[in-house]
Amino acid sequence: MFPSANRVTHARAPRRVGAGPDNTSMRSQALLRRCVGIVARRLDRPELVSALYAPARQAEHEAVGIGALLAGTLHAGCTYVDVGSNRGQVLKEAVRVAPGAQHIAFEPIPRLAAELTASFPGVICRQLALGATPGAAQFCYFTKLDGWSGLRRNPEISDERGAPELIDVRVSTLDVEMAELTPTLIKMSCIRAINTGSANFQSKRSAT
Repeated sequence: MFPSANRVTHARAPRRVGAGPDNTSMRSQALLRRCVGIVARRLDRPELVSALYAPARQAEHEAVGIGALLAGTLHAGCTYVDVGSNRGQVLKEAVRVAPGAQHIAFEPIPRLAAELTASFPGVICRQLALGATPGAAQFCYFTKLDGWSGLRRNPEISDERGAPELIDVRVSTLDVEMAELTPTLIKMSCIRAINTGSANFQSKRSAT
């Protein structure tokens, strides 16, 4: 008997040995990335990581762009404002390219504000959060990922990843703090994730 015309037969392809992911290769690549990361931190050469890690390449490109913006905008006698300074990653570059400028940093987390004051003696460091209205507020401080901290909790960070604590902080407004100043450039952290290069910059014209 012949098979019915409506019957479809399927032939299974022979299973290939070793067709799955090469776990040894994956482990080797992960080990290589960790080793490069350790060397990059010890040598203070973050660009080494970007050779193997795409997000690091993006962060490096953003850092280059930020550096170019700072160098092309800041000059002696101008005022640079860094809102949500964290550990001063962008502030450090601003001070380097324009040491004769006035630099003002805002950081509400007490420990980080103290570190900024010690690391940047020529910078005016204010332990404040900036918001819509002045007063006092609770601040979500992620002790393990402090760059993601803010007046509003970031829902992307779990308790396990961030180990959040609610701390009381003083809040002011940018208008109040800049009442007698005309900033040339203001850096506003989008989500205080400065490690990823997430920041907005306002020039003198857009800040007024």
